[in-house]
Amino acid sequence: MLPVFPLNAVLLPTEHMELRIFEPRYNALLEECLATEKPFIVAFCTDHDNEIGTLSDVGCAAEIVSTTPYEDGTQRVMVEGTERYRLYQMDDSGLYMQAQGEIINEVVDMDEADPVLDTTATLLEIYRELLADVDPSMLRHNLRLPLRIGDSFEAATHILLQESKKQALLEEASTRKRFDMVIKDLQIEIERMRFLLSDEDDQEVVN
Repeated sequence: MLPVFPLNAVLLPTEHMELRIFEPRYNALLEECLATEKPFIVAFCTDHDNEIGTLSDVGCAAEIVSTTPYEDGTQRVMVEGTERYRLYQMDDSGLYMQAQGEIINEVVDMDEADPVLDTTATLLEIYRELLADVDPSMLRHNLRLPLRIGDSFEAATHILLQESKKQALLEEASTRKRFDMVIKDLQIEIERMRFLLSDEDDQEVVN
C-alpha cells in the first residue's frame, strides 16, 4: 500500500513543491516515509470533507528533499515529483489514507527531431519574458534549453496553470500529446499576459 497525501494542488514529475504539514495524520505519514526512505503520493483532491469521493485516481510520487520542523509541531517539507501512479482500492481506515497503485509508463511517440520541441521552447521563452514584465516574482527556476523528449513535465512547471490543467497533463500517457497540450496552454497564457500588459499601458496613457 502507498501512503497518499490528498491535496488541492497537483504535483508534476520534476516539480518541486513546499508542503506545510500540521495535521497529526500527515505527521505520521511523514515519519513513516522518512523511516522507510519511501515516497508518498500527492493526489489532487477537490473537497477535503469528501476526500475519497473527490480524489483523483492518478497521482505523483513525492520524494522528500528536506524537512524543517517547528516548535508548534508543524513541519515545512520540500518534495520533488517523480513517477506517476494510478491509484485504486483507496483505504482511509488508518491514521492516513493509503492505496494500491501502479506506475504509469510513458508512451514515447515522438523523437528528438520533432519540431514540437523547438515550438515549445520558443513559446516558453516568450511566455517567460512576458511573465517577467507582469510579475517577475512568479518566474520559476532557469529554463534549460534545448528541450528533450523527457522534458514535457519540466516545461509545464514553468507555466502558471490551473490545477485541473495540471491534472490533465499528469494523466496524459502520450509524450507527443502532452507537448501539444503544453503548447496550447502556452498560447492561451501568452495572449492573456499580452492583454494584461496592454491594459496596463492603456491605463498609464489615461492617467
